[in-house]
Amino acid sequence: MLLKFTKMQGLGHDFMVVNGVTQKIFFSSELIKRLSNRHFGIGFDELLLVEPPYDPEMDFHLRTFSALGDEIKFCSHGSLCCARFVIDHHLINQTDLVISTESGALNLKVNDDDTVTLNVGIPDFSPKIFSKDRSVFESKVYSLPLKNSQNQDISAVFLHAPYAVVFLDKLDTSLIERLSLQIENHDFFSQKMHVVFVQVINQHLIKIQFDKKVASFEDFAYASAAAVTCGIYQGRLQNAVNVRALDDEWTVAWDGLGQKVSITSEPERIYEGTVCL
Repeated sequence: MLLKFTKMQGLGHDFMVVNGVTQKIFFSSELIKRLSNRHFGIGFDELLLVEPPYDPEMDFHLRTFSALGDEIKFCSHGSLCCARFVIDHHLINQTDLVISTESGALNLKVNDDDTVTLNVGIPDFSPKIFSKDRSVFESKVYSLPLKNSQNQDISAVFLHAPYAVVFLDKLDTSLIERLSLQIENHDFFSQKMHVVFVQVINQHLIKIQFDKKVASFEDFAYASAAAVTCGIYQGRLQNAVNVRALDDEWTVAWDGLGQKVSITSEPERIYEGTVCL
């Protein structure tokens, strides 16, 4: 069987994107692992399978598989590529899209400059979302006691997942490794936190980083939105903000409390290919 696919990249990750609307294919874990091999296969971080909508209110359904063959629930990076893919392959003639995933519906817009914007929801700064102590009042900054009698200032926000945001003068890998696990499982929190470290370059540009032993690929898009909203909330940043990570750059926009956050990036089509299965 000959399978057509598109190789794409966006937000620092690369994808094998397959049209499951006009061609039918079943991907076993073994097949995906073979295809994802960077020496003997196509090579990719994730495989995206674009299918007809399961719900008539949706435009498409997106299934996402890791390079190890496991189906994962959500990939914001992949959804941006998916939106660009369906337009480029003339699978739809509108630029405002609603795409369903295992984690829910995504609202995307393909812009005239070939960028794609993803709406990621309204950030929640209420401490009841993440704090064990129900008497804690909402604050822009919380001071956490760490080992060796040190305190670390953090911001906290819920945006698809709970995030602890740490602003540093410089992104120091050794410091990030030392702080990350302590903050992630701190007694202050009622649940495990995603920890993102931020360096402010100017009011419209930041760099972000994770402890690689803790964070996963799926963190970057939403984590960047969490970082930007916390930065704007504190007055460190002004809308809109460019985010740098993984040798890539994208834009996060937020108009303030009660407003939705959006991520805009330009997915890149690397090549069109065919593989014999």
